[in-house]
Amino acid sequence: MAFTCGFFNSENGDRKYNAEQMSAIFDGIIADGVFTTIGDHMAVSAGTGMQVLVGTGKAWFDHTWNVNDAAYPLAIAASDVTLSRIDAIVLETNHSDSVRLNKLRVVQGTVASTPVKPTLTNSEKVHQHPLAWVTVSPGVTQIAASAIENAVGTSACPFVTGIIATTAIDDLFNQWNGEFDEWFDNLKAQLSDNVVANLQRQIDECKKGLTAKGTIIDSTTAQVLQLTEGSNVDDALLKLAMPEGKYALQITLLTPGGRPLPNIAITGLTTITGRAVSTDANGKAFGFATSNPATVTANLSKFLDLAANASKSFSLTSGIINQGVMTATRSSETQKLFTSSKSFYFSPDVAEYDWSAVGGGFSGGRGSYDSPTNMNRGSLSGGQGGDAGGVINQANVSYDGQAISCIVGSSGGGKSSVNGTQTPNGASGGAGGSMTLYELSEGTATTYNASDGAATTDSFLYPPTSVGGAGGGGGGHYESVQAYTYDASYGNGGSPGGGCGSNSQGTGPAYDGQQYGSGGGGGYTYVDEYRDTPDIALNYGGSGKQGAVGFMWRFKS
Repeated sequence: MAFTCGFFNSENGDRKYNAEQMSAIFDGIIADGVFTTIGDHMAVSAGTGMQVLVGTGKAWFDHTWNVNDAAYPLAIAASDVTLSRIDAIVLETNHSDSVRLNKLRVVQGTVASTPVKPTLTNSEKVHQHPLAWVTVSPGVTQIAASAIENAVGTSACPFVTGIIATTAIDDLFNQWNGEFDEWFDNLKAQLSDNVVANLQRQIDECKKGLTAKGTIIDSTTAQVLQLTEGSNVDDALLKLAMPEGKYALQITLLTPGGRPLPNIAITGLTTITGRAVSTDANGKAFGFATSNPATVTANLSKFLDLAANASKSFSLTSGIINQGVMTATRSSETQKLFTSSKSFYFSPDVAEYDWSAVGGGFSGGRGSYDSPTNMNRGSLSGGQGGDAGGVINQANVSYDGQAISCIVGSSGGGKSSVNGTQTPNGASGGAGGSMTLYELSEGTATTYNASDGAATTDSFLYPPTSVGGAGGGGGGHYESVQAYTYDASYGNGGSPGGGCGSNSQGTGPAYDGQQYGSGGGGGYTYVDEYRDTPDIALNYGGSGKQGAVGFMWRFKS
């Protein structure tokens, strides 16, 4: 314990004072809180998107002054897909030697089915004073005003109303209630029993005329609307909104795991003006049916893990808002192979997924021929085998609630992809058979057989699927003017299912690829110069096989 005092003039630095001592002069004069008469007294309001704004104002906390002279934006972290949380908007004072600074900041809460306000720091050096609490509901992208609970003016962050005075609104209401009870008890002590009873009866009558939803309507209005006497304004508005022949129904659409399904088109209900109805962020949809019972259907075709539709019949009562719950049905599959492009979603029940893709196989090439002359050599070759499509596998991808776009590569070498991630290049096709043709007067040739297409060594894992190898090179045949005959044999297709190169006259296209992503075989080249009119056939190669994209998924516990 020590006795301190100040301030005195310093001589040669013998009287020095720190910030805490300077602030101590206000102790007992101004209490901690936000000044109620300055600016917007730091009230928190909704901003743009996931932003809140701290209003202008001045505050005194922990021996430090704080001034905000313009709306101060604070970013709220992205919402969870399925759970809520409560964030705190605080004015934080920090007396740590390495910091010595105050600031406005967000203290993020913990997501939960029933979220609670986060615990704020209140240590020797650091204090967090709440200005507001913000409820972040699942899937929201905009902070609404209704999600903000201002704490300025409460006991947690009181108003400074003047010198040595602060006011908390909740304490003020308690004070008023206490004063009223004290006054009424005193009044009862001064009045006779009959007068007290009469006064109590009048109070009770007044209470009958007020409800939590508004003032009761008079008996004539109730009779016109065919309502019971004592009905309130809310009952009357509801009656007017529901003309004869219409039944009001609010449904809650849930996944098999009990999670809300937002933005789902609903049939069987319309708005009061006849427009289409869809579920909100909480999976709720409100509308009117014109038949009873009413069959309501939810279109769930965009979800890969759910049955295409959820449908339920409801027996309805007129004149009230009926309530109902619809639960989607889980698909019997947990894996899917696509052979055509598609965009889809998973439901909020899905935790993560794996995917594989193979690109489309290239088609085999066409053969070529360059005729020799008496002065120059020529050449002949079969078509090049088509390359196989490349394979890619991705495991344990966390699902973020967004659409998944899968592109299936077409025959001819089209790339497959998922959300923009493409397949690589695949196994190479075999070279076509070839010949070097000597001068026409010699009529001889040197031959080289075609090579086989390369096998595919990468596995397609999700789900396990057989994918093809590259196409083999095409063969060739040459008969010179001297009736010399030469042949170059074809190449086999790469395993599994690569197209085999062609090797005989008149077969037309070489063999096509047989497995997803396999290449087509190279085309066959046939030349007969022995005839009076040379017979030349440059056949096209076989077609490559289209690609495929597959998915496997797992659910949340």
